[in-house]
Amino acid sequence: MKIPRLFKILNLIALLFILTFSAFAQNNFFKPDAQRDSVWVSRSLININQQEITNKDTNRVTHKWVGGKVLYCADGSLKATQLIAAPDTFSTTIQYFYQGKIIQQRFNYTDLSNYTINKIYRLPDKKPAYLFLLSKTENEPDYEQDWLADFNKATNPPNDTNLKDIKKLTYIALVLRMQKDSLLEVAFPPSTTDDNDTATAYTDRADSVSTTTLADTNSFGFTSYIKHTGKSLKPFLKYDALTYKLSFLDVSCKHEEDNGDCTQPVLSVESGVYQYRDTSFVLATDTTYYYPSLAELDTTVEHRNYKARKYVIRAKAVEGYEEGYGGYFYSTLTKTYKIGMQTLTSFNNEGWEKIDLKPDYRLQKNASLILLLEDETNGHGPGMCGSASHLDSYFWLVDGKSSKKIFTFSSGSCNSDISYSFTRNGKEIEGQFYITDPADKNYFELDNCYWGNNSTYVFVFSDSKTLLLRNFYLHFNVSDKKNPVRLKSGKPYKKKNTTSK
Repeated sequence: MKIPRLFKILNLIALLFILTFSAFAQNNFFKPDAQRDSVWVSRSLININQQEITNKDTNRVTHKWVGGKVLYCADGSLKATQLIAAPDTFSTTIQYFYQGKIIQQRFNYTDLSNYTINKIYRLPDKKPAYLFLLSKTENEPDYEQDWLADFNKATNPPNDTNLKDIKKLTYIALVLRMQKDSLLEVAFPPSTTDDNDTATAYTDRADSVSTTTLADTNSFGFTSYIKHTGKSLKPFLKYDALTYKLSFLDVSCKHEEDNGDCTQPVLSVESGVYQYRDTSFVLATDTTYYYPSLAELDTTVEHRNYKARKYVIRAKAVEGYEEGYGGYFYSTLTKTYKIGMQTLTSFNNEGWEKIDLKPDYRLQKNASLILLLEDETNGHGPGMCGSASHLDSYFWLVDGKSSKKIFTFSSGSCNSDISYSFTRNGKEIEGQFYITDPADKNYFELDNCYWGNNSTYVFVFSDSKTLLLRNFYLHFNVSDKKNPVRLKSGKPYKKKNTTSK
């Protein structure tokens, strides 16, 4: 009784093996054959060149087709023959096995006619669907390009060894899906999806990805900049056939010179993953960042220690970059002063010729320290005020354990007033310096400022119209914690004529 049952099981296994082998053979109808492929390419070149000769339409641009190659889908269900006539001129013919027949289609209207095919993948779809990965390179001006040789070896995207000759690298992902009786290109990423809640949710995210679909096509693609100086990244577009994920990394330079060179200190990077779900790719993750990060570009250019009685002021100057208006990057200089447990800073993005780290400070009777720091900033925006210079100065009271800002004065190239602020009896006091009338903000400027003594700072303002000057005296009384500063104005006086007779 057991033997017949065993034979039944063995027969069933054999039948399943035969069916599996048959199905496998069908799916692997096309197999790479170097000799056969070479003959196929030669015949295709003869045919397409003959068509060019016999074409009577004089308005049509004719080409001499000079080379070609054959690529296969890994499961053997499809092969593509791509012929080349010029660096960016291709003719692609696809053959695929469908419902017991070999079907042939020529594609001269998609990105298959503009970019080199690198890889072909079968997608996990109920209907036959295929992913094509393509690329194109823009080489450095001094590179002696053999574009036909580059085409013949471009079965994979360029690797690290030959990126040195490449200036820009374009990647394309194109999806063909069976519709009725032929393969048609489908939108990537999809603008709409089938009735699938998960896919729809992911499509909402796909709409926000900044690496956009190329114009006039349904393909997904991007052009990456290859930077050959400083730190750089290698862009990529690759598909994982096990997880059905298409991952990408796009490297771009926000602002290029007329010659195409990138002068920006960092590159803009966007990376993400598309997941194939049901009938389309949808965006699963997406992130943008700078490479290298701005923090990595910080460089300590000078450091020095200063002794002020019991205080040691540890000063350091750091040059770096910040992103400004329009995505441009501007040089910055940050000075830090560490006094005991306190760290104070001054900032400059306006520009500088030399670095002076020496702090402007005065010791007070109670052994505390008054430190004057300045910020020189510019918005680097459009228009006179957008690119105006701003000078903000701060008097700090420091005792080694704590620090407090006790007086501020500010000026700018886009306004005529010079304002100040400080605290009196717990209330913020704000005002403007003046010569004769606080409401008159014209014609006067900060002529000079200096320490009268350790506890008095003197502002000298001048009026270019009336030649009048006026002094303001900032007195420090740090023992009075509620009112550590007091501002007094002097009387206007005439500017002495220093010109010789």
